[in-house]
Amino acid sequence: MLQTKIRYLARSDVYNVEKPYSADFIVDEQNGAQRSNIITTHCDVQVMPVSSRSAFDMDVSGFCILNEDTSLTLEDALARPQDVELQYQAELEQIVHKHFPEYTRLEALDFVVRKRHPDYPTEKATVVKHEQPAAVAHTDYTRGGAVQQLKGSFPGQEEHFLDKEYDMIKYVLLSLHIVFSINTHSIWKPLVGPNDDWPLALCDYSTIQPSDIVHADVLHVDRVTENQLLYPNEQQRWYYVENQRPNDLILFRNVDSTGKRAVGFHAAVQNPSSTGPARTSVEVRFVAFRQ
Repeated sequence: MLQTKIRYLARSDVYNVEKPYSADFIVDEQNGAQRSNIITTHCDVQVMPVSSRSAFDMDVSGFCILNEDTSLTLEDALARPQDVELQYQAELEQIVHKHFPEYTRLEALDFVVRKRHPDYPTEKATVVKHEQPAAVAHTDYTRGGAVQQLKGSFPGQEEHFLDKEYDMIKYVLLSLHIVFSINTHSIWKPLVGPNDDWPLALCDYSTIQPSDIVHADVLHVDRVTENQLLYPNEQQRWYYVENQRPNDLILFRNVDSTGKRAVGFHAAVQNPSSTGPARTSVEVRFVAFRQ
């Protein structure tokens, strides 16, 4: 068991009159303008180790654990990500089709390399080469946010997805972790292992109350998307893969086009007993079509 803290959206009266939002660009904070109105709170949580790789079903808990080998190495991911991106995405597509034959088509959305900076987490401004772990409990999209993401990723092709049933999924490879979204889904796995530095924690969707979920706007320079944040609730149950190895793949759904399926709220959490190197990971997100 990992005794740690989860960073949640705080229950604040401000959200009775304002929708939570954050911008990924610099805002001139004059006349009361703010880059974000998101207020977070750190809550003590027991994150339980996954006892069995077959214990979780993505349609019940929002995530699952797969045992599959891939060819991606830590060195290649850091040194030449653009060269290995397509090959790795193709490998992941084969893995997803193997375990989820109901998906008729997969389209990759992005390929992100994360490497934790030695100063993370910190409040001071720090120049970093790679994206850092995402510590706030969230899913990457709402149903509306997924549509906006697809419009941005596939401009002019709305007729190919607006009337389709799909998942946004994510795959994470830890120590290199990989994430992909369909429905949206994600897969997460380490490039080297075992990994115990800032592991990925996932909340069993069956323990989340609808009132715990809050939609938030994500402001980009060219568009507005939407994700989901989570209020704390003692009924929620969190899990992680203890000492995750490179062939331990975490696949989770960010959202699906119907809004009826379980999703994987997730957050990177600090392991006070970590003895390993700083986490390095790769995320690949896919949209997975069911028809």
